[in-house]
Amino acid sequence: MLDNQGQPSTAKGNGLGFGWAPDGRPFLSTLAASNVTYTNCVAEDCQVGFDTWFHINGVWDNISAPGCETDVLVQTNPPAKRVLFADPIAESNPPLWTPLVNVARDNEVKNLRF
Repeated sequence: MLDNQGQPSTAKGNGLGFGWAPDGRPFLSTLAASNVTYTNCVAEDCQVGFDTWFHINGVWDNISAPGCETDVLVQTNPPAKRVLFADPIAESNPPLWTPLVNVARDNEVKNLRF
């Protein structure tokens, strides 16, 4: 996490960040993140630093994932499946379960820093 001046700080606690995630509502669940670039991003001490899931023509440039079990997760062939869930407390009433087949393709990871 960063403070208001952009400096690393855990004073407000640790969190989970998404650059983008698919929308689980059936009428939006086919929309991929297309032509998105992530630049100068850092993920620390996590299971997966960055994930190319549901991205098309994405670029991850100058990224690092110190202390993460997996720096960049790439699942394209065979198509990986995930189920999105939203409950009444978080986002959806009634609850929503949406199975998705990954459409990720033509993504590029460059300048991965260790």
